[in-house]
Amino acid sequence: MQKNYDSILKIFYLFTDIIIILIAYSIAHALRFEKINYNNYDLLLLLFSVLAWIVLSKITKYYNIKNKGLFKRAIDIIIISALFFLSVSMFAFFFKVGNFSRLMFMYYTLSLMVLLFISHVFLLELVKKIIPKNHKKNLLIIGAGRTANDITDEIKLHPEYGMRIVGYLDDKPRGKKNRDKILGKLQDYKHVIEEYKINDVIIALPLSYEGLIIELIDNIEPMGVRLQIVPDFYRIARRPIKLGSLGNTSILTIRNIPLDNIMSRFIKRFLDIAFSLIFLILFSPFYFIISILIKFSSKGPLHFIQDRTGYNQKDFKCIKFRSMRMTSRETADKVQCKKDDPRKTKFGEFLRKTNLDEIPQFINVLKGDMSVVGPRPHMLAHTEEFRERVGNYMLRHFVKPGITGWAQVNGWRGPTDEDYKLKKRVEFDLWYIENWTFWLDIKIILMTVFSRKSKLNVF
Repeated sequence: MQKNYDSILKIFYLFTDIIIILIAYSIAHALRFEKINYNNYDLLLLLFSVLAWIVLSKITKYYNIKNKGLFKRAIDIIIISALFFLSVSMFAFFFKVGNFSRLMFMYYTLSLMVLLFISHVFLLELVKKIIPKNHKKNLLIIGAGRTANDITDEIKLHPEYGMRIVGYLDDKPRGKKNRDKILGKLQDYKHVIEEYKINDVIIALPLSYEGLIIELIDNIEPMGVRLQIVPDFYRIARRPIKLGSLGNTSILTIRNIPLDNIMSRFIKRFLDIAFSLIFLILFSPFYFIISILIKFSSKGPLHFIQDRTGYNQKDFKCIKFRSMRMTSRETADKVQCKKDDPRKTKFGEFLRKTNLDEIPQFINVLKGDMSVVGPRPHMLAHTEEFRERVGNYMLRHFVKPGITGWAQVNGWRGPTDEDYKLKKRVEFDLWYIENWTFWLDIKIILMTVFSRKSKLNVF
């Protein structure tokens, strides 16, 4: 129900936004050149504009507008318009497409922003009124328990779904809520569907009603009624459950991981490669200077290379600038750095406090072992220890480890000598894994540089 509505709304918005792009380009052309006279280059630029808009809207999840107010929507419009301006103007400049003019592209972007905001304010309100008015459907909910209450609240919150709850069926109604709309017992479904001219039925029964659910499926659909099932999974999981498939077999996914999507992984990998290459190229002179200072500060190799646990629990060689004096491999692989650790060199202490010791890990990113953003990788010995201390610790390895991460920029870094510190780190890492977006990675990168919390517990 909601998925169908959201899909229709996204298509509706995309269609109107493409029209707005064409109108905005015409307005800009008229303001700059005092006429609208397109040539083949202008048509090519318009085609690129449409394609760029589709790609950017997908990357930024621009059409995920549920529960967003006008202010947040305005911010979304400003962000995507700025990215659109950069993409289209760079394309026009480098490929000499159309009547390239900075002023025209400014008119283009400003016209686009204004028209987008007007359309997204008024069109959404128009759609909310038109859909319920012309497509009102009579809905029967079979079951009157907790799941039915959640469905009722959702429908009341979103009248644009166009659903009118006629009533409920239940043998043992629980609580006072919806009691006045109980139309009969569970077995009365045929009579109620016919009498009240029901269009849609939602089955909201616990899993213990398996036999009845099968009976309802076999008998309700032949009556020409749309049927949906919302089983009560509260006893199985306390978080949103995602339905997927393995061939012809339906599968319930307990934990949603955005980076399981191949397009999301491609976007993240593109960011990793681009950011790492730019950083290493710009920082190459400092890399050389740091290398010399490390050699002068103490005897030993330039880099400290250590096995750490990575993506899907596979080990990899993590590269860092050496910040400590040479010790035995056993000590290095088991003993975590402390605040006043005597193993640190003076220059190594500076490297650790400024995070400069992490710079060689951008090489790990280019190799594909790590990501710029993700849960920090731990030593193999600590992986074995931490999995015993925190039950869901190993879930951190569902994504690639990162140079920086959501836990780090919120202050949960450094020693994990107390259980609550480790639990908070895992909690923040899992939140990141379940809520990843391209913009969240950008936010974390900026917080790494500017946030005071990211500097906490740095030894």
